[in-house]
Amino acid sequence: MSHTVLRLQAEPGGLTGAEHRAALELFPSRIAPVLRRETPDPAFPDQ
Repeated sequence: MSHTVLRLQAEPGGLTGAEHRAALELFPSRIAPVLRRETPDPAFPDQ
């Protein structure tokens, strides 16, 4: 299963550079696996 397009924008929102990097590093390790598991591909099969 793969996702055709995923566009993200991550603003630091008052975080320090180190905090922002740490938050960004969570995406591939904690968030992307959940999205892959729980989001159908294609996400909108009826369109």
